Amino acid sequence: MQGPYSFLISSREALEAVSSLAAGRGVVINPSKPAIERSFRRPYFPSDKGEFQDLLLNLGPGNAGVHLTHAEYNVFPSHFGDPGESESYSFFLDIDGRESLSAAGRLASTMAEELTRLQVPHWVKFSGSKGFHIHIPSGAFPRRVDGVPFGEAAPRLFLDLKHMLIRRSAAVCKGALASSVIHPRRYYPTSQGIQRLPFSRHETTGLLALPLGDEEVAGYVPHLPGEIDPGEIDLRAKIISTAAGGAEDLISEVRADSRRPPPLYYRR
Repeated sequence: MQGPYSFLISSREALEAVSSLAAGRGVVINPSKPAIERSFRRPYFPSDKGEFQDLLLNLGPGNAGVHLTHAEYNVFPSHFGDPGESESYSFFLDIDGRESLSAAGRLASTMAEELTRLQVPHWVKFSGSKGFHIHIPSGAFPRRVDGVPFGEAAPRLFLDLKHMLIRRSAAVCKGALASSVIHPRRYYPTSQGIQRLPFSRHETTGLLALPLGDEEVAGYVPHLPGEIDPGEIDLRAKIISTAAGGAEDLISEVRADSRRPPPLYYRR
């Protein structure tokens, strides 16, 4: 059966990468950009890799977007508003260009360089529209922070990390910062927090949300809608799977930086 995600299912490397990301998370399907606010209230919770694959294969023609919750659940929520039980969260930053992709690319590239300098495992993907997403995998973070479960500490810690990256990138590319919009405004410990699945199709543009090497981000030019070289899929899947390692040292760095006032960008 051919569908909008058949190309993804045909690559074992890519399917392994995205199904590993989806493990324990809610999957949000939305047929259009305005539908996100409605659809994230009804996430699917695939029980295993096979069920996740079936979910992708059964999507009809068109550009249905696929998102994952930030949280990885031990006990899935029974309804919207039920937090379920989760101890693991992935960090996510969405950088959109106000008028052009190039400004967002310069800013995302600068932030990725800072994470590399701090030896933090991360990966970046093109959003499928007008920006880039920076990810730090949940496995990079410790289970507990000062005796507190990471799930409780994550929303505040992630917001402080966002502020730190904004402050440090402003010193290098202030103009790109002024020409970009950065999301999310806050981090949710529930299924409200979602991020686009790598290799998924953007609901409006039809462009694929592709993982990128850090060196590609600043000058990235999108593929034509729906196009990807079959030989490129496995290569880009490796970008996700090789983002391994710990980010324990990042926590002390973020805390020291958080003593400063929130960046001016955040206040606007």
